[in-house]
Amino acid sequence: MLGEYNKNFSDPLNQMEEDLMNLAFEKSTYKHTTMGFLKDIKAMPSMYEYSLQFFDRHYVPSKSTVFVVGDFDREAVMAAISKEYAGWTKPGAEVTPIEEPEQKGERGMHRAWKNEVLPQMLIGYKVPAYDNSNPDYAALSVVGEMLFGKTSPMYRKIVLDDQVAEDISFWDWPHRDPGLWIVNFKLKEERFDEVIALLDQSLKDIAEGKITEDRLAAVKSHYRYNFVLGMETPREVANTLSFYSTMDGDPASLERFLQKVDSVTLADVKKVVELYLQKNGRTVVTLSHPGDEKAGGEKAGEGGEVEKAAKGGEKKEVQP
Repeated sequence: MLGEYNKNFSDPLNQMEEDLMNLAFEKSTYKHTTMGFLKDIKAMPSMYEYSLQFFDRHYVPSKSTVFVVGDFDREAVMAAISKEYAGWTKPGAEVTPIEEPEQKGERGMHRAWKNEVLPQMLIGYKVPAYDNSNPDYAALSVVGEMLFGKTSPMYRKIVLDDQVAEDISFWDWPHRDPGLWIVNFKLKEERFDEVIALLDQSLKDIAEGKITEDRLAAVKSHYRYNFVLGMETPREVANTLSFYSTMDGDPASLERFLQKVDSVTLADVKKVVELYLQKNGRTVVTLSHPGDEKAGGEKAGEGGEVEKAAKGGEKKEVQP
């Protein structure tokens, strides 16, 4: 596990994700990534008994769903499933999510990377949990496509026209608990402040109602088309269906989510921008190689100890 951690965190983006989650959350278990912090991994030899308890509590029938996708004999498949799982009756543990304190100010940090690398920026906003009964989650996904998709004005300006960025990617991941709405900017130069200013203006345009019905319809169509393109093989279909079903226990969860996307209105996108995509709930992590210019004309420091990132508007700098 330690070798896997070291391998994964040789990728600066993985390190940035860890920094983002750690800085954005105070009590939520989303404070750490799936792998956990390095100190957790180093403690694993003394936590073997707890790992067995964790397995017994959570790897249970009530938290499992079997998806079979492709050309198959239904009766044979059901017989095989019954044979393997009929005797599995272990009850599961009920978990009460830890309530995360409200974030009341923008948080940020800069990490100086020891090797040469393109500057990158991760921005996360606090958003609610995945919920098909609430139109907000689908509206946030539509806003992500509207702002960062390859048909968006921002993508056209900073990637195609000005060539400030090499790429923009929006991490459209549903979460069972309140989580982060995340965008990654891979830049060609350290122009972080410029990109954030453009993002803020784009959000302001949505909040002020400067998006047309035609633009909204095109964005929703493009979002759904891209989603379907990501399910070209039976394996991809099974993975996507099963992933969304784990959010609320509904095997048809993905279908219901896409129906919600289709019904998103201009009022919905305006509402979620005003409610969730504001600076008070934003966390920004930037990364670059020391010696390169940072946004605002500063230089990334060399050497020094790791400092705790700011919980308010001030940004700190840490070393790898």
